[in-house]
Amino acid sequence: MLERKLHRCNQETELVSSIVTLTFKANGGLDDKYFFTALNENKTGISFTAAAVPNVPELLLETSESPTTQAAALDAVLLVRDPFPVMNSNYLLFGPDQNTRVILFVRHLQLAQGETAANITVHMVDALGQTHDVAAEDFSSLPGFEFSQLIFRLPPTLAPGTYTIEIQAHGQASNTGTIRIIM
Repeated sequence: MLERKLHRCNQETELVSSIVTLTFKANGGLDDKYFFTALNENKTGISFTAAAVPNVPELLLETSESPTTQAAALDAVLLVRDPFPVMNSNYLLFGPDQNTRVILFVRHLQLAQGETAANITVHMVDALGQTHDVAAEDFSSLPGFEFSQLIFRLPPTLAPGTYTIEIQAHGQASNTGTIRIIM
């Protein structure tokens, strides 16, 4: 029988020993020598390797219907949900660029020191498998909320239809969601 005592648990972490793999959450860093105590029935130490599992970005999805794949997305100027036109004549007051800007909401994503929103990519795939990688234009944390907002510009080459999207940053990809594009 293996006795485990875990301290300060809430960050996803995986431990692997020669006998068992366990996954748990922990606040403390793995460099904390008092992170946890693992004992076997003879009360002797168990040798293991610990590695932190980083938080993966999570694209927030619309929850009014279940199950859903619809991304929680808004037109960044008009604050309406999809379908989004690629070009929006309501943007005339904002200069010559009339491409629609879309707000997505994402959890577990932060910019590192010196990074800009352009370090985040919105990966879009249409029904025919054609891909579009679009750099974010803005990324803002929302004080008091556990998620952030990301704004990106719809490319002028998008055809009407449903697009599967994911957020890519720091070598990781979020879950997927969908948005709808119209002419």
